[in-house]
Amino acid sequence: MTEDEQELEEPTVADTPEPDQEPHEPFPDEADEEEAEEETPPSESEGAADDADVEKAFKALANESTRHANRISAIMGPDAQMLVPCPRCVTTDPQRPSTPGFIWPHEVVPLLPADKAAVKLSIGEGVEPEYLKAQDAGRCGQCDGFGKVDTGSQVPTERYLKCLNCQGRGWTGSRQGASLPVTPNGAGEFEAAVVVGNEPPPGADPWGRLPDDPKFGVLPGYER
Repeated sequence: MTEDEQELEEPTVADTPEPDQEPHEPFPDEADEEEAEEETPPSESEGAADDADVEKAFKALANESTRHANRISAIMGPDAQMLVPCPRCVTTDPQRPSTPGFIWPHEVVPLLPADKAAVKLSIGEGVEPEYLKAQDAGRCGQCDGFGKVDTGSQVPTERYLKCLNCQGRGWTGSRQGASLPVTPNGAGEFEAAVVVGNEPPPGADPWGRLPDDPKFGVLPGYER
């Protein structure tokens, strides 16, 4: 080979670096392409596919709920009619899948203390200790402890009214006179009822108020 032919021959560059060569950094255009691939947002078709999967899952859960209810009915027979949907399982939130179960009404099967505590904890409430029953108070027999009674009125605002037997507390007993709330009127005492003489006038309430008094029959401290 002549010297002229050696000068015309192009050198050959290996595709992969030799041991004594350093790998080259990506060219600017290569780095931009890699970053663009990583930041590419999901396409509309992918989002539609996700929505379809969610809808499919909701339908599958609804079918499973129906199957479960039918299975419970088949196993228990007529007794299944006493069950009620679990209020912690059903939902009115359309974004939450429905996974209903069934429970016994507490009137039929009383709730055990441990189960009651678990339910309260599941809704974020603390668990009250088991207090002893009061010796000086009991459930009001005229309103069954609800503090209101059904008057039978057809006027909506007059249908359910405060129970006068317990003054809306839901309980009665000797404790009633000792549990009056302290409502300061500036001097730290209750507003005194006007009583003429040593005995209240005829027809007056225990605090000396006459029937035409707007506060007639209302315990001191509960006036509104």
